[in-house]
Amino acid sequence: MSYVQSILLGDERVLLIAKLHWLHFKKAILIGLVFAVSIMIFINSNSTLAFVFFVLAGLAFLIAFIAELVTYICTELAVTDKRVIHKTGVISRQTMEQQIGRIDSITVSQTIVGRILGYGTIDIRGSGTSFTPIEKIASPLNFRREVQHAMDMSSGQAPQTRGP
Repeated sequence: MSYVQSILLGDERVLLIAKLHWLHFKKAILIGLVFAVSIMIFINSNSTLAFVFFVLAGLAFLIAFIAELVTYICTELAVTDKRVIHKTGVISRQTMEQQIGRIDSITVSQTIVGRILGYGTIDIRGSGTSFTPIEKIASPLNFRREVQHAMDMSSGQAPQTRGP
């Protein structure tokens, strides 16, 4: 059972589960490219130094990929009809929750590359507090739309059901 599912209140509904963008794996991707080059060098030269480079690049890739995969899997971000929930961490856990009725603003920041690839940073501010900005979230405009819809539902300005 996910963290979000385990803490839902009795009448609380999940409106959106968001994920980190695949670009979260950029360090592993770059090290993977170095690893691929090391494979080609090792195959062509068959020297001891090339083998050491190949092994070190392979280990670095494996460590980076596993670390980023664990972070990706263990990061939960959800919008419910009552709050926004963000959880990170495996062994040590950090959770942030903001009640929908206490949100003053939600900001989406996207670079040009972020707009092309569909990721951005979300910053939620409300009642004297703010979330730590959530970086590299996939489809940040959709996330903001769901938060605004939840805010409208909370204040009675929107219908409870949404159309297609």
